[in-house]
Amino acid sequence: AIVSANHQEMRRLIGALSEADLNRRTEIGWSVRAVAGHIAQAPAGDVYIARRVAAGKSATLPGFLSFMIDIANWFAARKFRRATKQELLAELDRKHAELVACIESLSAYELDRSGAVMGLGTLTTFEFLRQSPAHAQEHAASIRRAVGLEPQGASGL
Repeated sequence: AIVSANHQEMRRLIGALSEADLNRRTEIGWSVRAVAGHIAQAPAGDVYIARRVAAGKSATLPGFLSFMIDIANWFAARKFRRATKQELLAELDRKHAELVACIESLSAYELDRSGAVMGLGTLTTFEFLRQSPAHAQEHAASIRRAVGLEPQGASGL
């Protein structure tokens, strides 16, 4: 329910953006379009982490390599530098469907397994999935600040 509510909120946010909004810059220097693309792709990272933790493995990098996450995110977001709003929404829907399929495939045993997750400590698969929308919410707040939208909904997105 949390993952689906987050997906719907991200759809509303991206759907509300104008072409001019998509071209604005966020405080991290990325265009709103690139941040929206990053949000759209985020469920794929959640699937990767959930599958690793469900297998009893960690999803971390050694500290001296942690910058690689930022580089990988930047390269992934670049492919959205000319994406239309419809393309962003389609990507969001595809990646959300993959996340839902992953969640539905997990057994109770797998949901209870734990592993270290970069920046979050040791979590069970369930705990990780429950908190995973926070990443998109942080970026949604960045988009809202860039375009002057007020947070909406009970979730404060």
